[in-house]
Amino acid sequence: MIKYYVVGVVSVLMLAGCEVDKEKVAREKIEAIKNMLEARRSGLVDVSVTQPISSDSLNRCIVQMVETKAKLDAIQVDYSETPSVQSVDTRRLYSKVNSQLMVCQGTKF
Repeated sequence: MIKYYVVGVVSVLMLAGCEVDKEKVAREKIEAIKNMLEARRSGLVDVSVTQPISSDSLNRCIVQMVETKAKLDAIQVDYSETPSVQSVDTRRLYSKVNSQLMVCQGTKF
């Protein structure tokens, strides 16, 4: 009887530890996407002031935003139950990525 109780407690503790790890991984992945998006924005401002927009830069923008959106989609599927993914900040980030993708796709030169 005690043996089953100990096994049950250990199992619960292990599962609780996995949830903390999932939250940490989800938060790290989301932060990496935020940092990439911020670095991209600051880079776009500098480049657009000094150079005209080319088809290569637009294609690169579209590819980057499609890849970023795919990463966010994967995070939302894999870590959907974590607070980081369910947060308002993550929804805003998703909207920013979608918006930037639409801007890149709609830009004509």
